[in-house]
Amino acid sequence: MKAAILTDIHGNAPALQAVLHLLEGKRPLEGHKGMQQHHEWIAERLSEDSIERIQLLPQAIEEEVEGQHVLLTHYHMTDDKLDAIEKEPAGIKWDAKYEGTSYDLICFGHYHILHYFRTARRVYLNPGALGCNDLAVARYGIVDFQKHQLDVRFTAVPYDNRPYLQSYVRLNVPGRDFILKAFHGNQLEKEMN
Repeated sequence: MKAAILTDIHGNAPALQAVLHLLEGKRPLEGHKGMQQHHEWIAERLSEDSIERIQLLPQAIEEEVEGQHVLLTHYHMTDDKLDAIEKEPAGIKWDAKYEGTSYDLICFGHYHILHYFRTARRVYLNPGALGCNDLAVARYGIVDFQKHQLDVRFTAVPYDNRPYLQSYVRLNVPGRDFILKAFHGNQLEKEMN
C-alpha cells in the first residue's frame, strides 16, 4: 500500500490541486506571534461550518498500516501543546522523545523544510511544506508500506503559483510582505526584476 504525505498546505489550493491531480479564536502559536494580525484576518473569513469542522479535527492520528504503527501529527507535541521547532533536528533526539512508543513511522509538518531520519527504531518524515516554497513546485512524500519495511520517496509537482502569490496582494493580506519573502522566496519581486 502506498500513501501520500502532504503537510502545511497553507491555503495554497493550486498546489494542493496539482498534487491531487497527480495522485487522483485562539492565541497564535509560539513562533507566530508576529503573525497575529494575519491569523486573525484568516479567522474572520472562515465560515461557522469551517470552524466547527476544524475544531473536530484530532491533534494527532494513530493508524496501523500493513502492520506498521504510524503517527500523523502537525508537529511533535508535549501535553497537547506543540513543541518548539527543533533547530538541529536528529532522529536520535526524537527517539528519546518517543521512547516507549510503538511507532514505526512519525509523519509531521509545521517546520517547512524536508526532514527524513531513519533510526534503528523508526522513520521520521516531513516532506516539506506543500503550500510554501521558494519554487513553483508542490512537495510531498510517498510512503510504500510493506510488511516490516517502509520505503520513502520525495517528489514535487510543478504548477503555476503566480495567481496564488498575486492573491496576497489583491486581497491585501496582513503580513503579506513577510509571508511572500519568508515562505515563498520573494518570487513575485524576482519576477518583476
